[in-house]
Amino acid sequence: MPPNFLEIFLVSPKEGTTFDSPEAKQDLQWILDQCISGPGGLSFSFRQSTTHPDQLLFISCWASKADHDELDLQGITPKLLRKLISRITMPPLVVYFLLMEDEKRKEVELDAELLGIKAWHVREGYRGNFERDVERWGRRGAWCVDKGVAPRPRVMPSDEVERRIIEEGEKRAIARSKVPIADVWISFETDGDREEVESFGKAVESFVEKVEGGNYGKFLSG
Repeated sequence: MPPNFLEIFLVSPKEGTTFDSPEAKQDLQWILDQCISGPGGLSFSFRQSTTHPDQLLFISCWASKADHDELDLQGITPKLLRKLISRITMPPLVVYFLLMEDEKRKEVELDAELLGIKAWHVREGYRGNFERDVERWGRRGAWCVDKGVAPRPRVMPSDEVERRIIEEGEKRAIARSKVPIADVWISFETDGDREEVESFGKAVESFVEKVEGGNYGKFLSG
């Protein structure tokens, strides 16, 4: 069985707007509903930061990368991005792509009331040491990967905005591919993990350059 594919990004609203308006929520819910109705859709949600309530974290999970790419092939992705871009400040604050074994992903409570997400930036040459402590402590997470260049739709859209979204996305993906992937491990945590997370953090602090992230409550689900 291929690994699950996860896409995570943190966004803020366009200046002078809010995600709390009925119109914004309707657009964001439409995005989630389109994703969950596609092939291999497992979990899709927007979560609200507990420290920066104006920021939303999008967490999406497909059964495989091929299922994710099917949205591109069907020409759905540029429609989703067009709707999203109309609501957010570009670019997103952070973007992560993950491959995670299905059994490991099932251990993550993606529907928890409060979900912690942390990005552990591992020092060069210490990935093996870090991985051993991840296994020893039984932490849940996955390494960031390169998403690659998205496949073009089987039928290119006639809409100029959607065509431009596709072409600009290709340029960004090609640029990303020229930069080595940093060793960044994304962890998923719930309230009951607090003490273990603190202990794990102390155990790996010599292997890590920095840790970023926060806690996110439910906002909208697909």
